[in-house]
Amino acid sequence: MSFYLLLKAPSFMSFRLILFIFFIASSNSLDVNAGNRVVAPFKVLLTPQEKAWIANNPRLVVRTSSNWPPFEYKDINGNPAGSTIDMLSVIAERTGLNIEPQMGAWPDNLRAFKDGDVDLLVGVKYLNTRENLGQYSDNYTEVLDYFFAHKSLKDVPFEQLTHKRIAIPKAYATQQFIRRNFPTLEIVEVDSLYDAVDKVIEGKAELLFNNYQTVSYILHQESITEVVPIKSMRHTGKSPIHILVKKNAPILTSIINKGLASITLTEKEKFTQAHMGLGKSINLERISGNELVLSAQEKEYLAENPTITLTGDPQWLPYEGIDSQGNYIGIVADILDIFERRLGITIERNIGATWQDSVSLFQRKKVDLISETFNSNSTEKSIHSNVYLSSPIVIVMRDDQRYVSDLHSISHLKMALIRDYGYT
Repeated sequence: MSFYLLLKAPSFMSFRLILFIFFIASSNSLDVNAGNRVVAPFKVLLTPQEKAWIANNPRLVVRTSSNWPPFEYKDINGNPAGSTIDMLSVIAERTGLNIEPQMGAWPDNLRAFKDGDVDLLVGVKYLNTRENLGQYSDNYTEVLDYFFAHKSLKDVPFEQLTHKRIAIPKAYATQQFIRRNFPTLEIVEVDSLYDAVDKVIEGKAELLFNNYQTVSYILHQESITEVVPIKSMRHTGKSPIHILVKKNAPILTSIINKGLASITLTEKEKFTQAHMGLGKSINLERISGNELVLSAQEKEYLAENPTITLTGDPQWLPYEGIDSQGNYIGIVADILDIFERRLGITIERNIGATWQDSVSLFQRKKVDLISETFNSNSTEKSIHSNVYLSSPIVIVMRDDQRYVSDLHSISHLKMALIRDYGYT
């Protein structure tokens, strides 16, 4: 489920553009070309042969994953993002390579590399079966792999789980690790780690396996508490991650390795911190320090409309709600506070006694904005802002009810829903 601000139309088109700029400027993506650099601007020392190779190869295509955060993922605007993308930007800047990231699912990325359609592939663990595909760069990071399980199994000895089902994405190197070290586990193939988490929550697998950073990121991002870490693979060593370079390009491999060697440990840590998405990584000073570039029309609009009115749900914490003193609180309220400071305007909160009252205020045009999810009855003749939050929807049932595998299995039962909610 995605969260938006819903705006009156058509008069609020300028304000929607301002919202769009605000959400871009407030994102956690790292810009190595920003004024307050986190990397040092210098060039690596290249041989004449390496410089000639770069001149003769003006464009390189690298495949990156759209769902392997914080290393590689798709940002709010649909662009490649992540600590690996920042690293590639630095390598390009310091070597002179022109690297064009293209996103895709991991099986598609691997296939494209095998077919010779791309020059580089990132996020690669070493497998001897991949040696004939290309040349491995030096490793650029190491990850600690972990088993995760449903929290109901957290106190069960791991040895009692080694005959269970484990969800692993297709074509992942971790499949080979599991088959070699835990042959009694039944592998359930899925399309992504997000799907692997869903399989565990839905009871279609007991375990999932990947690096701790990525799974923790996904669980935090999706506000999932039902899946927990249960066993570390630290005793087997961390897994190095490499760039795979196309065949017959040893000079390119040498250039990539020089670019990697130029990146300090401190710089790598900054890349990771910028994309972790965890509470300690959110730098409000960094958010408030970004300058919004507004058009003359947008500035004029704000000057003419210094106060914007908003309504929302009085009982939907932690996103938004009214506390015992009558104050509007929650995640949305915090975002609006930043918004006011950044734009120099006032957002007047006019929250109804119930969600239905708030919807009525918006429909009767008594307020300008409503904190909203998609597909509700409020969307007619209105405009959505960009997404600013997302969260999974779950079904809550009594303890004596059977597990719900999908909506069809409960289509004959009664379900309590809130009137006028988007998913209702």
